[in-house]
Amino acid sequence: MKYLDIYVMISPARGENFQVSAKSADGGEGNSELKLPFRLADLSPSIFGASSAARGMSAGNVPPERLLSVEMVGVQLFDALFSGETREVLRSAEDAAKRNPDKTGVRIRLSMNLAAEGMAEVASLPWELMRRRNQNPLVVSVNTPVVRAFDTPISVPLHPIIGKLKILLLVSNPKDTSPLNLGDEKARICKIWDGLDNIEYVECRPEARLILDALSQDEFHVVHYMGHGNFDSGLGGQVIMESADGSEQPISGNTFATWLHDEPLRLVFLNACNTGTTGQQTGLHPFAGVASALIGSGVPSVVAMQFPISDEAAIIFAETFYKRIAQGLPVEQAMSEGRKGLLDRTGSEWATPVLYMRAANGDLFDRSSGKTAATPDQAAVAEPVVAAAPLPLLSAEPAAPTKPWYKKPIVLGGIAAAVLLVLALTMCDTGDDQPAAEATATAASEAAEAGAEITDPVAKAIAQVDPARWINDPECKIVNEVLGKDGVTFDTIEKYAATGAGRANYIMGCIYLKGFEQQQISPAAAAMWFEATATSEAPQAKFFLGQLYDSGAPADGETPAVLKNLTKADTLFRDAADAGNEGAKAILAPADGSEAEQTQ
Repeated sequence: MKYLDIYVMISPARGENFQVSAKSADGGEGNSELKLPFRLADLSPSIFGASSAARGMSAGNVPPERLLSVEMVGVQLFDALFSGETREVLRSAEDAAKRNPDKTGVRIRLSMNLAAEGMAEVASLPWELMRRRNQNPLVVSVNTPVVRAFDTPISVPLHPIIGKLKILLLVSNPKDTSPLNLGDEKARICKIWDGLDNIEYVECRPEARLILDALSQDEFHVVHYMGHGNFDSGLGGQVIMESADGSEQPISGNTFATWLHDEPLRLVFLNACNTGTTGQQTGLHPFAGVASALIGSGVPSVVAMQFPISDEAAIIFAETFYKRIAQGLPVEQAMSEGRKGLLDRTGSEWATPVLYMRAANGDLFDRSSGKTAATPDQAAVAEPVVAAAPLPLLSAEPAAPTKPWYKKPIVLGGIAAAVLLVLALTMCDTGDDQPAAEATATAASEAAEAGAEITDPVAKAIAQVDPARWINDPECKIVNEVLGKDGVTFDTIEKYAATGAGRANYIMGCIYLKGFEQQQISPAAAAMWFEATATSEAPQAKFFLGQLYDSGAPADGETPAVLKNLTKADTLFRDAADAGNEGAKAILAPADGSEAEQTQ
């Protein structure tokens, strides 16, 4: 199924209302004001399907006449978010999707800066309940998925998957926590995985040192955590792991995200029930901290629970979700199908799961999704361009030739050349040389880190650039230096960048920002590439990305708009300036020029 994206950004505004801007990939855009219809504390626990004692939630002293039904909560949220111009943008996008000859839906990407004043309360509301009056909830239909994107719509590149899809399974129910029926959930989802030839899963005891050992020995594309979650006023969201003696060990969202940062992840599924609620001072929902940390660290998609969820509902949702994924559905559709299985339950547990996504689309488990640079969907509904026909990774077909992943430098240096030779030979049999090219780029990058000789022409050209040049490169002259090397073309740089190589991502950003190699200038595409490297070794990328967030960039036919975000721009400028970038220093210099005069 194809989707036309609508990017909805909620920002703080003066006074008690918030500013909403909506832009659709078909060119529509509009603004409106958002007045919150209620606070989370105003809602009765019955809306979420359990008593306050069981869920740790309280409606306070809300008068009975103010208690709202699930339907009215959804209607009020929809009317508050989509009003005036923003409602017209949504209606226009839905009309455009209906006119398309292929089955097309409208994907609502809801973004907000959680760090901005007052936004925690906005984020805590159950936006997944939204519905038009006398109609079904938006998220229950595959035609109108709601995806949370936090403060940026820019996609992250997907690392290529070579060989089997690898899943890390964490089942956590420490001896001093309430018992959960995790055995049933594990049995149901493992039965699904066992029926797929291209799946390999590893269950690891949820103890910190054992998890870190597992992550150091292999690379995982999916992490599925089932157990308890919590929220601590000081640490934020937590997942509850186990200590060596079996007692509980809370792990903060930031720590968990750091553990997973170097994995080529496509999805993290947090199926945690019996979670606590947040303090009144933050308004954040229980899993906000964990999900935001994972998304911020570059995970393409996270499924999490925004409120406590019952054991039975968690099991039904997870089983249905993975069944639909195995059938080839993208994650947005799998979410909607999973919700349908919870509709006949009390309250609104169907709205408890939340999808946080920074991937360009939900087709996370096609091999073809790793062949492109994860470019966002085209303006309306066109599929991403790939070099060969999609090969579903989760089909029950024989697995592709696999390459073992080794992380220790001493091993990488010795086997890099042999690995590349084996891959070249095996890929020749399939008639598809693109996976081999990507594997070559990845292996070259890893070999370089190990101190081995670099053979890939792009990696070699990049390595020859003076390290100081990555700090200040306002005219993007590095691009000409690298492109001028033997065997280095736009295509080879793009393939290398798709493996996650930070400096290659910077070069791709420059190409689209300045229009090198006859490529069309595309600020939005440039922002996507800069985003992938702005947190690594190219401060100039942070400066360029800060400029794009400072001014905003319209949709250009192939990539979505970059929504204006002054808070993010300021953070990027400061980070770039701290790293020595002169352009950022000039922007942050005092307006009266006193600092400039002192340094002359």
